[in-house]
Amino acid sequence: MASVVPREALPISEANVSTERTPSPQDVIAQFAKSGIPKLSSEQIELFLKEKKRGPDSLLAAYRLSQDVNYLHEAVRNFPNNSAVQLEAALRGPTVAERQQGIDAFKKLSPESPLGNYLQADFSFSQGDYATAAQGLSQTLSNGKLPDFSASLFQNTEGAFLVAGYSPIEAKVAALFAFNEDRIRSLTSLQNVSDNLSELRNQFIQQGDIDAAEPTVQMEISLGQRIQNQVNPALLNALVGQAIERRTLETLDPATPLGTNGETVQGRLAELTTKSQETGELLNSIQRYPIESMSAEELNHYTQHVQQEGEIGAIKWWAKLKSADQK
Repeated sequence: MASVVPREALPISEANVSTERTPSPQDVIAQFAKSGIPKLSSEQIELFLKEKKRGPDSLLAAYRLSQDVNYLHEAVRNFPNNSAVQLEAALRGPTVAERQQGIDAFKKLSPESPLGNYLQADFSFSQGDYATAAQGLSQTLSNGKLPDFSASLFQNTEGAFLVAGYSPIEAKVAALFAFNEDRIRSLTSLQNVSDNLSELRNQFIQQGDIDAAEPTVQMEISLGQRIQNQVNPALLNALVGQAIERRTLETLDPATPLGTNGETVQGRLAELTTKSQETGELLNSIQRYPIESMSAEELNHYTQHVQQEGEIGAIKWWAKLKSADQK
């Protein structure tokens, strides 16, 4: 297939979406998988930002697509009270100081979220400051769910490619790729926290300090469950979260009680086995009915489900649709 060459950049509107060519999802996915998401020029990104009036979400998308740190700095400077902006600085700031500032700001803006403390723990572990990491992690036990900002990233990535002159199919596939990359990078920090907690727990056990080891078990189980239950979860969340929780539970006596509802380690492991089977069925369904086999209309519906329900919800919708077609 010939390389994808964008048309002249156009403002976002249905009237301006050209129908001169309609590449198939199969061809676009194959090409992007081989070569990566096409790199937009600075002129194309600036046209997109003009359309979006340089709002916080569009600036974050511009930073992701260009890796030009000036866009991140502009977002932090102009929208200091935006949680998504500070989270971006915390995760992808170019300097240690900027990442720490982003973590501090995100924690203040979203005190109900455990994510800020998890990021602080990852950062502190990387700096060798285990005391600060442990202190922050102890505070996560009373927090709620992990937030999700991927819908905005999806919409703005898609919008940037439309402004750049790419077809709706190419724009949606680019947004899907960006969505998956975002999940991988975000989960890396949480996986690091889990690995460090395991190492810390093992050190306590080797030293015979069981009282110090017990809280690390609770923190790691909580972390694994939160990853599984993140708002609008992705399939990767389920796999990583289940692996973290199972790895921790398997270090305990099967009869150990969990919480106050009478559940034991053995009972929870049985639940995880069921969850793993369900996740495996989702993996099998996406292998049987790959995204590459979708029509343009099906891809449009699938991406809507991704934004509204998360990847797992979208895969369930797709598998149900294909199963009904075969009846």
